[in-house]
Amino acid sequence: MRATGDKQIHSYRLSIRVQADGFSLCTQAIGMRARPQEEHVPLEPGTQAVDTLRRALTRLRTAACTYDEVELLIDTPTTWVPLEEFHRDEVHAIYRLTFPHHPAGSEDVRYELLPHLEVTAVYSAPHELVDAVRDIYPETRLHAVQGQMIELSAQRELKIRRTCQCLHADLCGEGVLLYAFKERQLLFASTYPCTPSSDGLYFLLNTWQMLGLDRQTDTCVLHPPFHTIKDKVTQFIKKVELCE
Repeated sequence: MRATGDKQIHSYRLSIRVQADGFSLCTQAIGMRARPQEEHVPLEPGTQAVDTLRRALTRLRTAACTYDEVELLIDTPTTWVPLEEFHRDEVHAIYRLTFPHHPAGSEDVRYELLPHLEVTAVYSAPHELVDAVRDIYPETRLHAVQGQMIELSAQRELKIRRTCQCLHADLCGEGVLLYAFKERQLLFASTYPCTPSSDGLYFLLNTWQMLGLDRQTDTCVLHPPFHTIKDKVTQFIKKVELCE
């Protein structure tokens, strides 16, 4: 996957994350330990988001690099379907049923198979943004942010080889993301429109109770946005871990 520009010794990876207030661009040299170069591109007043993104991708400092990998990360409401129950022709119906008030057309609904989790992530990605990126980088890979977050945690759980069940609490673009593993398999995942400091504790404890987790033996893993309410969580759950 090549971008127009001067020849360079190193190739790069470009990650583009769609956010509510703009876009986050992250460039990193492949095979090097150099710190990634990150930049936030805010939405321009009176300008469509797709035009802001297109200008950011075609300016010299972005287009001058050679990118072997480009990924577009979409952070929108996501639902999860077990692989054995997933049918591609039902994707649009599943999304409309799960998120009836989310403004996504049929051409915006996408899915991503996550075989390690044995689920399919069904989410939405504005087709005009996807088309704008693929006009420049045709081989761009599209990913659901929530799926990536859960996969990273699943890899961590695999290394720990935890025998008890655990509930993870994190933050995504639409609010609080809660997901649980049992024997390193995804048991539950859902988002709630709130912040950790407001109703986050309520949804965390309600989910814990709904899943029938044991407050003495099971584990609650708090990601950075939830670190501030650890003391409150430990009043109800004995085993609490902080994840960086």
